[in-house]
Amino acid sequence: MRIIRGSRNDHRLLFALALLALLLLALAACGRIGRAKQDPEQPGQTAQEGPGDAQTADAEPAEPEKPVRQEPVLTLAGGSLYYRSCQPGPFEDPGFSASDEQDGDLTDAVVVEGEVFGHKPGRYTLRYEVSDRDGHTAAAERTVVVYTRGPIEEVEPENKTIYLTFDDGPCVYTPKLLEVLDKYPEVKVTFFVTGQFGEGYQRLIGEEHARGHAIAVHSFTHRYDKCYTSVDDWYDDFMKMQEVIREQTGEYTRLYRFPGGSSNTVSRRYAKGVISEIAAQLSDMGCEYFDWNVASGDAAATTPPTSTIEANIKGGAKRHTASVVLQHDIKPESIAAVEAVIRWGLENGYEFRALEVGSPGAHHTIAN
Repeated sequence: MRIIRGSRNDHRLLFALALLALLLLALAACGRIGRAKQDPEQPGQTAQEGPGDAQTADAEPAEPEKPVRQEPVLTLAGGSLYYRSCQPGPFEDPGFSASDEQDGDLTDAVVVEGEVFGHKPGRYTLRYEVSDRDGHTAAAERTVVVYTRGPIEEVEPENKTIYLTFDDGPCVYTPKLLEVLDKYPEVKVTFFVTGQFGEGYQRLIGEEHARGHAIAVHSFTHRYDKCYTSVDDWYDDFMKMQEVIREQTGEYTRLYRFPGGSSNTVSRRYAKGVISEIAAQLSDMGCEYFDWNVASGDAAATTPPTSTIEANIKGGAKRHTASVVLQHDIKPESIAAVEAVIRWGLENGYEFRALEVGSPGAHHTIAN
């Protein structure tokens, strides 16, 4: 085998080339390390900068995301199915609210469609809708069930009881009656009131109530051609008086007496069967109507003298355990008999009470 040996100069050349290759490799490695330390999202800026280092570019602030606009939140207090007993007066909505994140409270912007007749049993639908300023809308429905209260159970008093009742006032004579009653705090009576004498006397209803006497509806107009032409006309008249009563006492009453009594036949001139329909309506509303079983006689075309009125009341009361006495505080002769009747009754073991729901109705036979 033949070996060719190189010269000493060749060896030196090879050694220099090897050193140059190593140097190039080292430089390449340093370049890769430097690039790795740079921020990939911000070229020219290192990941960690020491004091005095300058940024090569300013960061752009990110735009906030716009919120997705939602429809308002509409809430029905009392729920979507609401039960209410049939009763006098307008229906009062149990309440609702509406809001959204951008507009805040939108309750005043809610539109309610539909009507509920709180004095008539039935099933009613109310629709609620609200929109925000961007036109987003929310809607809800409520079903209102107005149910009848059912018949009222009358309770007879255990002791001999006289229920003095006074129709047609208040009027100019009513203060005198109240003066008499004030002498006997244990005696309470019932006023079946009207509005026929104007607003000037309505304050007396409040005084009667403040003294512990019962307040009941008779009629606002006391005109048959106004209250007996239809059930709706009767209800309008009835509620006009109820509103006066609530203004003076703070509440509606559930006590009522028909003008002319439930047995009157004059109502036939205006509407057939209207008394029967009204009686049913009163029952549905949980109201009780009262007639009388003792007539003082002061409703006669010619008012009898006080002595006759007194005798009529005493004689009638002797025949009943519970006596519902008909008088009128628009008749001074009748008012003049009251104190003598009270004294006689207390001396003979009678109690004098105001009527309330469940008291004896002393009903007559309805003739229309």
